[in-house]
Amino acid sequence: MRGLNVDRYRGADAATQYIQQVLDVQGGDGRTIALLYIGLDQFKRINQSFGHNIGDQLLYSIGRRLHRLVTLHAHAVRIGGDTFVYLFAYQTVDDIHEVIEQLHAQLRLPFRMGEQDIYIGASIGVSRFPEHADNAEQLVKAAEMAMADIKEQIGSRVQMYDEKLNEKLERRFQIHAELARAVQQWPFTLYYQPIIELEDKRPVGMECLIRWFHPVLGAIPPSEFIPLAEETGLIAPIGMWVLEEACAQNKQWQDAGLPPIVMSVNLSSRQFYDPSFLGALIGILRRTGLAPQWLELEITEGVMMDIHAALPILRELGALGIQLAIDDFGTGYSSLKYLKELPVNKLKIDRSFIQHIETDAVHAAIVQALLAMSAQLGLHVVTEGVERPEELEVLQQLGCKFAQGYLFSRPVPAEAAFELLQGVPISP
Repeated sequence: MRGLNVDRYRGADAATQYIQQVLDVQGGDGRTIALLYIGLDQFKRINQSFGHNIGDQLLYSIGRRLHRLVTLHAHAVRIGGDTFVYLFAYQTVDDIHEVIEQLHAQLRLPFRMGEQDIYIGASIGVSRFPEHADNAEQLVKAAEMAMADIKEQIGSRVQMYDEKLNEKLERRFQIHAELARAVQQWPFTLYYQPIIELEDKRPVGMECLIRWFHPVLGAIPPSEFIPLAEETGLIAPIGMWVLEEACAQNKQWQDAGLPPIVMSVNLSSRQFYDPSFLGALIGILRRTGLAPQWLELEITEGVMMDIHAALPILRELGALGIQLAIDDFGTGYSSLKYLKELPVNKLKIDRSFIQHIETDAVHAAIVQALLAMSAQLGLHVVTEGVERPEELEVLQQLGCKFAQGYLFSRPVPAEAAFELLQGVPISP
């Protein structure tokens, strides 16, 4: 059975039937088969930014690239709106990783759509026939489950199916059910992590981080419930609650006589593009009495995928006097040529560039280049996730002035954060 045109069996039912045919023929010959469930990252955002026509063209182009990998014993099929399946016969697990690398090589190249280069990432779940399932429906389900587990992580990821994922899926369903009740009762709390000026080791800012302690499910980390909140639309009320609580807390610290600091709040894509957000934010600042310059909104690169749509919103926020930061810089879709046009004040370099920087010359060179570029553009730089003295030493040698991470303090409740803001240096 030869590989087919990717769109020929588009749709879950038709695709599953085709996959079953492949399993019947190749599996009947005693071959082991790997199924890759490929979910495109932030594709909904592409549709919103560029329109569905561009989105459809992009899907077609992705299908064409997948078709380049089709061989006598390899097959590609589009199974849903922004999901594809690629299945192939293999002998060793190394064969699977080799194919995945070929696939990523095809996807990481830019897609030219009109005058716009679009970059797309993909999360890939892997299941194996007959080890994980002996029929198409269950094989697809296993790979889909593996893909869903890593979908919200930053960057292109791969995960093999494991039976433990069933337990994670059950917990996900429980959290989903509890989340709807949570936005009525507001059981959340905010923790705060200091941003340190390295010259005198004193905090100049705090990043607020939401926490959820459930009486039955225990501590539910943001990595579990924030993606669900995004899916259900509940991120909007949760995000506004966080903003109001954070602004009120910062004003309370100022009224208590503490040195004023900037409060950093993460902003979701849904909030950023919500037409009512700006007015709601102005209302929060008025109610809490916090001056705009003491609030900083952290926006990921993915939110600004469509720079032409993002720029007017950024300018409106900047006009209010609010500070703006690009979070997890270096992991997303930012184009350096647009950086000088963005009305942002700060870049936050992702932890992935800081890990083992004392032995990784490439990461050290990247950080050094980002620091030099930012200085030319008049931007502050914060290095995130600093955990070891060796990392801090190299960062200071490179000229980094601000840092954040467990080396200085873990996120702490408001009472403990109050103590950190007393003006005493925070020793690593």
